[in-house]
Amino acid sequence: MSQTSHDRLLIIDFGSQVTQLIARRLRELNVYCEIHPYQNVTMDFVRQLAPKAVRSFLVAQTA
Repeated sequence: MSQTSHDRLLIIDFGSQVTQLIARRLRELNVYCEIHPYQNVTMDFVRQLAPKAVRSFLVAQTA
């Protein structure tokens, strides 16, 4: 069985409620993406994962 290589998109989750929804929409477009909480993401981790793009989502707080 051959191994398929994918371009990867790293989503850094800062607690946004729409992170999963965005990842699902990207996957529907055949984009391989991984969601990781911000506490687990270091520069070494990013280098090892070697994503094609990095995106983060923040929680918007209203006063």
